[in-house]
Amino acid sequence: MPKLSALRLLLTGIAVVTCLVRFAHASECSVAQPHPLTEEQLALIRGDLTQAETLYRQKAAQQPKDYELTAGLVRTLIAEQKVDEAESTVKAALGKAPQSVELQTALAEVQYRQGFPWDVEKTLNTALQADPCYARLHLALATYSRFNSYYAISFATES
Repeated sequence: MPKLSALRLLLTGIAVVTCLVRFAHASECSVAQPHPLTEEQLALIRGDLTQAETLYRQKAAQQPKDYELTAGLVRTLIAEQKVDEAESTVKAALGKAPQSVELQTALAEVQYRQGFPWDVEKTLNTALQADPCYARLHLALATYSRFNSYYAISFATES
C-alpha cells in the first residue's frame, strides 16, 4: 500500500504542478521548465522507499541548502510510516532555514499525517506568505481544504 500511496502522491503533485503552470499565477510566478526525474524520484515512483530514502539522505548531506531534497526525504519517511523521524528531520532543517517554503510545506504534510489540522493551517499560511508560487504548497492547501470540507476552496486550488 505505501508503494501505491507514494506513486499516487507523486502523480497528484505532477498534475497539480501542470494545472498551476497553466492556470494559476501565470503572470506572477515563473514557469518551471520540464526536467528529467532524479534517481531518488524514480526510486520513489518505483516504490523502492528504502532506496529513495538513502538517495535523499546522501544528496541532502551533499547539498544542505537544497531544501527540496530535505522535503523529499521527509515525504519519503512519511510514506515509510516513519512519521516521528520525518518530524524531527523537518524541524531540524527548519532550525537552519525557518522561512523555507519547501520545509514549511513538508512540516504541514507531517502535521497532517499526525492528525493536527489546527497546526497545518498555521504552517500553510506561513508557507503561503513565504512563497505563494510553490506548487506543492497548493497541493497541501487543497488537501487541507478538502479535509475541512471547504470544497469550493479545494477545487479552486486544484484547478
